[in-house]
Amino acid sequence: TCQFFQVGNNGALLLAGIEFDGAVDGVTKVSYLVRCYMGEIAQPANLKKLHLESCVIKKLKDNVIDGAGTALKGNVVVDTTIVNNCIVHDTGTLVHYKYVGANFIQVSNSTMYNITTYGFRFSGYDDSGSTVYPVIVVDHTTWYNMGLTDPREIILTDKATAVPLDKPITITNSIFSTQTDWETT
Repeated sequence: TCQFFQVGNNGALLLAGIEFDGAVDGVTKVSYLVRCYMGEIAQPANLKKLHLESCVIKKLKDNVIDGAGTALKGNVVVDTTIVNNCIVHDTGTLVHYKYVGANFIQVSNSTMYNITTYGFRFSGYDDSGSTVYPVIVVDHTTWYNMGLTDPREIILTDKATAVPLDKPITITNSIFSTQTDWETT
């Protein structure tokens, strides 16, 4: 699977002021901007900080920040994820932490449009197998034309019915428009 970056145990990544285009000669080739990594043989990995600052991210086959692989379950926790002042379009989910635990996620001053599935999804696990919910801050964002090929929620708190959602989600000064499937809005 082609990705720009892969981050593993004790790793951190800051990308600032860069344009990432996953297409070559008009054909989308790259799947992910950043993938969480736990080693060839799954072992617990604690990622420190994934920070996208003033970037343009476009034309990815799949997720921008990816933690959706089942092998990651109970093996990877990301302490801090920040997306600030970015434009993201024609990609999959911005932050997809289906199997990766997270402590803090902030998306601010950013625009996301023409996204194939979720805006972001979180429901990850820590190394004990317990569901971990992050503190989430969404501020001054625009989400437009979401769920193009797989109609999903813009923000999904995956296991909130089975495990109490015990951390705050703060959403302020944001626009959510043109969710492609009104039933999942």
